[in-house]
Amino acid sequence: MKIIEEDSLQLVVKHKLPWYLDMFLYPANGAGLTFIVITILFPPLLDFFARPMMRMSSYMGIIILLVYILFGGYVIWYLLECITDSSKGNWRAPEVFMNDPPQKGELVMQYITLAAAFAVCFWPAAVYYGLKISEKIARGEAEQAGWILWLLMLPGLYLFPMTFLAVTLFDSFDGLNPITIIKSIWRTFRHYTALAVFLTVFSTLAFLLISLFPGGVLWGLLKNALYIYFAMVYCHITGWFYWRHKHDLDW
Repeated sequence: MKIIEEDSLQLVVKHKLPWYLDMFLYPANGAGLTFIVITILFPPLLDFFARPMMRMSSYMGIIILLVYILFGGYVIWYLLECITDSSKGNWRAPEVFMNDPPQKGELVMQYITLAAAFAVCFWPAAVYYGLKISEKIARGEAEQAGWILWLLMLPGLYLFPMTFLAVTLFDSFDGLNPITIIKSIWRTFRHYTALAVFLTVFSTLAFLLISLFPGGVLWGLLKNALYIYFAMVYCHITGWFYWRHKHDLDW
């Protein structure tokens, strides 16, 4: 299955900074900042207004849970749109959530495809981790992540960017085809390996930085904002990889 690219006018951007710095400013436009603000403020506001409503009816808890699930799907959908938009050569966050909001079915499919991408890449580590937790609980020992777990995660960390990119751009489970993924990695091996290593280091440093923040409501909002910011940059870099190497990938 081939990707159908829509004909669109690409905005020629004159970067004031080198591209390797400018990519970190991907969320720095009206759409990107609005998305970050909505994402960090909606959950606490919903929780604030939902508490008295849940006291009125037990069914309200189910409704609030569904709202949280739909909102999570919306966040995932927009992040995947960041990949799609960046794959067309764009350098700033898309305004698609303002002009073309997703349908409920589309949100559910985003959950399923993203979960499938994670499962394909990290199932060995997940299975090992689940077995170790069961063993630790049975023995009454504290849970610890051993070196075997991190070793099992390495192949997944290497495969995930290409798998993530494929399921997003194919917009179906066709992106999980192992032949497509392996062939795509082989065709762009040197550049893709650099991408996978960079994204792994980038994600690790981002989590380490955020973990240094203290507790508290305001710090919590800032941490959530940084999580979304780093996720948007991650998706942008992933989508931009396709733009730079789409002829080699031949999707």
